[in-house]
Amino acid sequence: MSDEPFEKDEESKSDLSSESKQELLAEFVALREELIKRQEMRFQLLTFTLIIAGTILSLGTQKEVSVIVLLIYPILAFFLALTLVHIQIGAVEISQYLKEKIEDRFLSLGWERYIRELQTGKRKSYFAKAKGIPAFGVFIVTEIVALVLAVPRIFFPFKESLGSILEVFLFTVSIVAIILTCYIFRHRVTQRHLMNW
Repeated sequence: MSDEPFEKDEESKSDLSSESKQELLAEFVALREELIKRQEMRFQLLTFTLIIAGTILSLGTQKEVSVIVLLIYPILAFFLALTLVHIQIGAVEISQYLKEKIEDRFLSLGWERYIRELQTGKRKSYFAKAKGIPAFGVFIVTEIVALVLAVPRIFFPFKESLGSILEVFLFTVSIVAIILTCYIFRHRVTQRHLMNW
């Protein structure tokens, strides 16, 4: 099998030995596998988050279960959202490396370049712009639902004393966790990475 179709131009032919080409191709394959693993991790994390949310929300609505169960969820969801963003940022960095350091040296490798053109060029679709919304929605909506379900159990009916100190503290921390989750998904750096993956 000849390596000629892989060279981008005459300069690349002289720059890369056959061994270097094989090393670059092996690196390309390994990094593409890493991207696929990260995509699987992303879906597993979203599935895990939905399972946790469903379990906690159903438990939290039962009167014999403490409201603290509902108040812990937004805090947990915030850390899961951070994990998701970490996975996505790593995937984008790998993707950029593949495009800039490997694909640019070979004509026949162009998937990352093609995806970039779709996302930044004339081919950009409406759906490409909304890429990060499902993940954002999973976290924010479930956090808000948990908080809304907790409010009546803490503050109504008016008790002699408003919820316990721990309940009020966790309620406050949950609000902060929701705001921070919104922030990490709306942050400029995260937005760029969400849209580029």
